[in-house]
Amino acid sequence: MASLKLDEETAKVLSSDTRKEIIKSLDERNMTVTELSRKLGLSKSTVHEHLSKLLDSGFVNKLDEEGKKWVYYKLTKKGKDVVGNRVKKVLLFASSAIAGIFGVQQLFSYITAKQTMEEAADIEPMAGVPEATETAVETTNGNLHLLAAILLFATAAALITYYYKKVR
Repeated sequence: MASLKLDEETAKVLSSDTRKEIIKSLDERNMTVTELSRKLGLSKSTVHEHLSKLLDSGFVNKLDEEGKKWVYYKLTKKGKDVVGNRVKKVLLFASSAIAGIFGVQQLFSYITAKQTMEEAADIEPMAGVPEATETAVETTNGNLHLLAAILLFATAAALITYYYKKVR
């Protein structure tokens, strides 16, 4: 993540709780002055004044498209760096990728164990080892691999869902 230089003007801009709330709100999605004033419970003129300071300091951009009825405001890269969601995004992506990779590994172990059990069924049982006990242990191990794979895939899916609902 790019470092954020905190000069005196930037420090002043970020010292306002209202401006911090505006930045957090815009991190969720682009919004109009009216939407921000409703969400924050402030007058439009107050929100507009704070947005002007955020615009001047480079934390926010104005999306004033010709022919559009509303003017939206959005965070710039500098604004997004303040919120710090990039770190969350990377951590969530990495966590879901790791969970998925371990899920694939566990699924592979399950398939391998199942194939081994099928091959072992073709060979005569070893002398002195009860066949039922050996099969039960192998089945339990295979089922544990399958359960671990399902749990890891579910974790990866939950992390991805969280990412798309909250962080993005």
